Amino acid sequence: MRFGSLARQLVNNKDSIAIGTNEIHTRKRALFYSMQRKLSTDTHMHDCVRSPMMPANDDGDDQKHEEQE
Repeated sequence: MRFGSLARQLVNNKDSIAIGTNEIHTRKRALFYSMQRKLSTDTHMHDCVRSPMMPANDDGDDQKHEEQE
């Protein structure tokens, strides 16, 4: 009888550990995706701020001018 209750307790603990592990993975995944979104938003904002000063159609004119001098 004692072995049966011990086995039942072990199974219950195993289930709760599995649930806890699953919850940890879910939270890690949520944190990862939220950080990814934040990084992509920050990068996009940085590009928008930087783009007026550094035009996208930079074809290396600076190098051509240096070669001519």
